[in-house]
Amino acid sequence: MKHDEVDLEAVFEAARAAPPQPSNAFLSRLIAEAETEQDQIAVSAPVLEKRQPLRFAWFSVLRDGLGGWPGLAGVSAACATGVWLGFAPPAYLPDVAQLLYSSDNSASVFATSGLILEVATDEG
Repeated sequence: MKHDEVDLEAVFEAARAAPPQPSNAFLSRLIAEAETEQDQIAVSAPVLEKRQPLRFAWFSVLRDGLGGWPGLAGVSAACATGVWLGFAPPAYLPDVAQLLYSSDNSASVFATSGLILEVATDEG
């Protein structure tokens, strides 16, 4: 069965001409529910007795900027992993501190994997 092509723009224009309006009964029920919820929230809100000291305000801003406690925990774990790998690198990674403080003028990094990167130190 073949459908006739309908001009969609004409259908949309007709819908724009008479937009649906919510009924007054629906709006009154919606407002009553909203007021009930607001009253319950106001009753259950905790009362803060002591304000947070100003010296820790920067930490709150940092914590909130990172996504709260879960974000701060993730950044802390990544930082700890970076420090661990920096001090005790796995066998397949070069020891950067040894490369930087060696007595040679240059050191081959990743020579065993085929990628050779020369790190030159300028000793004068």
